[in-house]
Amino acid sequence: MRKVISKKPARSASPIPANFPHHNFDEPYSDLLTSGEFDDEDDVLAIALKIALDHGEKGALQLAAIACDDTFDDYIDFYENPEDFYQLDKRWAARSNAILVLSMMPEHAAIVLEQMLDQLDSDDDLVVETLPFYFANVGELAIRPLIEIVNDPEEEGDGRASAVDCLTEIAEAHPELKKEIVRVFETALIRAEDEPALNSQLVMGLLDCGSKESSELIFDAFRKHLIDPGLISIEETELHLGFKAVPPIDGQEISKAFGYDTLDEYGDDILNEDESDVISDPDSEPQTPYVAELKVGRNDPCPCGSGKKYKKCCGRAV
Repeated sequence: MRKVISKKPARSASPIPANFPHHNFDEPYSDLLTSGEFDDEDDVLAIALKIALDHGEKGALQLAAIACDDTFDDYIDFYENPEDFYQLDKRWAARSNAILVLSMMPEHAAIVLEQMLDQLDSDDDLVVETLPFYFANVGELAIRPLIEIVNDPEEEGDGRASAVDCLTEIAEAHPELKKEIVRVFETALIRAEDEPALNSQLVMGLLDCGSKESSELIFDAFRKHLIDPGLISIEETELHLGFKAVPPIDGQEISKAFGYDTLDEYGDDILNEDESDVISDPDSEPQTPYVAELKVGRNDPCPCGSGKKYKKCCGRAV
């Protein structure tokens, strides 16, 4: 997708730079730029209702334009410390906010389906995390184009894995479509390529769909080292299914096949490097013994108390 070239405003004494000219929207669109990440569903619904009633399809097209506008990322250039952009500015969430509002406009959401499909491999993680809610709203109309992306080996970036996540959300929102989506995931896993991230997402999709009937196919993918244990481990899979693989699968062996000495080392490379630079001091204070954290299933309530499922809350960062 061609990136819009923005004419940046001059720096001002204010810590928050002025909007680019093409970001000067009237209400309620301007609210998407000033709210930060929405944490109240009622706020999203109120904006969606106003846009749907007052602007209809034109409103959906405007929301899609905001969702696809990657010049919102350019505001970060005005901050010496990039962290200030996320602490002081609110516009970093404008694109995902637009997608959330679209997800609550069932009568108009489908007209921007093509634009949203183009965002599946977006560099904006929050956009990618929000898209499943939009596609769940569109429902059956979105299934065929998403399947085509999953099955397209020429698809660039993480678009295929993102499409699997969106299909999973559709299955959860529309139980009558779950059987068809499970069949798609199983077929893709049978034809599994050397794409561990995609294969891992397919396994997570099958688990989230509650497809215990797919267990042997899932276990076989682990045995063939097609699944990245850093994304979904055999132990977590067995816990989710409620039974172990027969014959047993050695998670340690799979972990080593992916370059990890142990499963716990996944994602800890930098931490391990830092620790290796520390010289042991016999006179130092004794270290607190390590206590393994409690395993939480992807569909379990998040332990943070938000009321959301773990996979849609703190589990996103895992």
